[in-house]
Amino acid sequence: MDSHTVTCNFRFQDLTLIVIAIYLYRLVFIHRTDCCGEQFHHIQVHVGYVPSFKKVDKNKLCTRFPGPSATGAVDVLTCDEPVKGGVVLITFYEKFQHPPTITLEEIILLGNRKYYFEED
Repeated sequence: MDSHTVTCNFRFQDLTLIVIAIYLYRLVFIHRTDCCGEQFHHIQVHVGYVPSFKKVDKNKLCTRFPGPSATGAVDVLTCDEPVKGGVVLITFYEKFQHPPTITLEEIILLGNRKYYFEED
């Protein structure tokens, strides 16, 4: 099992993570302990090769999280099946007039590079 850790300490509304190559099967979202965990809701994660939010559907849907979460929480999201790709897109699946801002401490991507290089 391989993992990639992204230490955030920043705020975002949509996030693109570029990884070298992974069969992603799980993400761990670690929320800050001082605020804002309840804003983590209606999240979807796509994995693939197209690093564009306008073309997010060109990538494969990994999972959705209806939420809401909580300040200081640790949310573990598991893909329906491992998804191959080099780009991880984290977006809202609901359209909001004023989208919430996601504030995280850390994101951990869990997957396996071994199977990435084998035939599908």
